[in-house]
Amino acid sequence: EHEKTIAKKFFLLLYLFLHKVYKTVDVIFISHTQDAQEVTEQEFFYGEETGGTVVSSGLQMAKDIIDKRINLEHTNVYISQASDGDNWPGDDDISTSLMEDLLSKVQYFAYIQTEHEKRIEYKKKHGVQDLLYKYEEIATRFKNLQCRQVSTEADVYPVLRNLFERK
Repeated sequence: EHEKTIAKKFFLLLYLFLHKVYKTVDVIFISHTQDAQEVTEQEFFYGEETGGTVVSSGLQMAKDIIDKRINLEHTNVYISQASDGDNWPGDDDISTSLMEDLLSKVQYFAYIQTEHEKRIEYKKKHGVQDLLYKYEEIATRFKNLQCRQVSTEADVYPVLRNLFERK
């Protein structure tokens, strides 16, 4: 629940920022555990889905939406993703390939990993390689991917500002 609260706060602030700064914004919400689905704003912010995470399902849906519905010659695409860092065993290679394909199409991809500090310490102690580790590897080759870790609700706004400040 801690991770979901942080993610919801991040997306709510991002959503408000986008609608304040830009005149025309189309926001597409994708939610996923094992399977991905395009959802309404209401479902995205207030849905209570739980279960194992297959990251590639959400990335595949984003790719399909871009390929089928968005003219990249006239539209800039920005993606934001929040996760607790877990991924289904064996899904990393598929997710990496999909991420690289998406990064060749989008202007920017912001990823936040929402974890309690004790969980972060546990992962470091036991050498757990999670989604943040994989994405940071990809980010060395794709500068339009930025990754941050968010442990507390108080971290959300500073991380959001850092991710989307003009550089």
